[in-house]
Amino acid sequence: MTNGNNFEGLPPIKRCRDYHLYDYKGNRYLDLYLDGGRALIGHKPGKTMLPVKNSLEKGIWAAYPSVYEGRLKKLLGKLFPGYGHITLFANRERALAAAEQLGMAPVIEWIPLAEETGENLLLRPLLPGIDQTHILLSHREARGDVISPVLLEGIIRSFHDLQSYRDKTDFSLWEEFDSFGDWTRKGPCLYYIGKGDYDMIRKGALEKGILLPGNREQPAFLPGQLSVHEKKLLKEVLSLNPGVPS
Repeated sequence: MTNGNNFEGLPPIKRCRDYHLYDYKGNRYLDLYLDGGRALIGHKPGKTMLPVKNSLEKGIWAAYPSVYEGRLKKLLGKLFPGYGHITLFANRERALAAAEQLGMAPVIEWIPLAEETGENLLLRPLLPGIDQTHILLSHREARGDVISPVLLEGIIRSFHDLQSYRDKTDFSLWEEFDSFGDWTRKGPCLYYIGKGDYDMIRKGALEKGILLPGNREQPAFLPGQLSVHEKKLLKEVLSLNPGVPS
């Protein structure tokens, strides 16, 4: 998925921290786009990028065989028990093409922390800025791709960070946004199901300092924490419903 118009109206960003973006004028934005969900556990999360840095220093960015594929599969076998095969692919398209060729249907695309399962589950690791490697969990063997050790190390770390995030986060905050206004929630995802002008909703949100995805087909992602002011502001934004046909 391309970022398309996800950043329309957003000024150049100087830095990111947790669930916030900061522009060069010092304005702060609550980020509900979160890099298409790849920054679900926050910008600059945990130590995800440390192993990436270490691997780069070894000069192994290219996709060569490494010990990290086995380590990742062992970890995923513990986190997602019951699947006979774990196959790595260079991107989403290759994973779905392989699943279709082998008659795997349906393929459920994993939503972190939504507790969703299926006979065939497609994982997209939480690596901000990187939309490459996808992992197919299934009961049929597929031929996958060799993945760069740099990415594999980062993916392993990202799953550990996700587990830590799950253990320390109070998700009762998310329950306050169940079926809120014309939005419905699934795990951390908020989907707009109303008939209003989404572009106007997004523009109104940005004026209040909240970044929503560029179109209604993409979910917004709830952060793991909100201040009292941010919670109030977000509820106001989610109540916006301009351009509804009479």
